[in-house]
Amino acid sequence: MNLKAFLKTCAVCVPLLLAAHHAAAAELVNSAEPKVKKIDIRTASEEDRHFLVFCARDDTATSKSMTGHTFLVLGKEDHTARKSSQVAFGLYPKKSGAAEMVKSALGPVPGKFLDEVMNGSLTASTHRLIVEVNASQYREAMRIRDRWADRGEYRLLQRDCVSFIEEVAKKVGLKTPERKRFDALPERFVAEMMRINH
Repeated sequence: MNLKAFLKTCAVCVPLLLAAHHAAAAELVNSAEPKVKKIDIRTASEEDRHFLVFCARDDTATSKSMTGHTFLVLGKEDHTARKSSQVAFGLYPKKSGAAEMVKSALGPVPGKFLDEVMNGSLTASTHRLIVEVNASQYREAMRIRDRWADRGEYRLLQRDCVSFIEEVAKKVGLKTPERKRFDALPERFVAEMMRINH
């Protein structure tokens, strides 16, 4: 290709590439705000308020994960002390990487809970289902988390981040989608939970 043909090609292609890049950048900016849904499933009024927040993030665009991630935030508003507190945790394989994910599809691998506030997941979440619950439901969610942490195991599609939030959701009376095909991916699972719970 001679210089004139090259410049002519650039004159056509560069604006198209820039337009595509601008559209992709605009999509990222517009999608920076998470999708949020709030529901109240309390069965009684209590002085303190308790919340379970089912969150998901899509890490596939940043190559942090092949699947994305989901995690649980527990929030409490203490009326007497006039303060709010939150803890957030999600289940991961102890070792990261594609090889560990493949191993976890074939059988259990060591698992761990991570603090999702400290690792920045809360701000990176794309979906948040905020559920106001009674204190007893809040305590039950903590018991489930403790039981899963004590076991220290991770297995894709059976004992993974989605399985954890699915168990908590069912225990407090929320509907959960059947895990098949793309509903098994964390972001899609939480999006579907948001759609089917009112």
